[in-house]
Amino acid sequence: MLRYKIIKQRNALDANKKEMYYPRLTNRRKYTLYDVAQEISSRSTLSKADTIAALVSLEEVIPYLLKSGYIVDLGGLGTFS
Repeated sequence: MLRYKIIKQRNALDANKKEMYYPRLTNRRKYTLYDVAQEISSRSTLSKADTIAALVSLEEVIPYLLKSGYIVDLGGLGTFS
């Protein structure tokens, strides 16, 4: 469930505009590498330890490939360059 609060704000580009109301997300929980590993592990046949090892390797390999001049395409996760 998303939690939000309503913020009253003017358009910063036009001071003559009236104030409007915008939703802002609040109370978003930060997931750590270990939280993500637990989620992946619960949805697959991999153990949490195997998942952590894969994520740590990914965390090390992506910067290495980027520094080497490669573009890293991870499908739906995004493309890094």
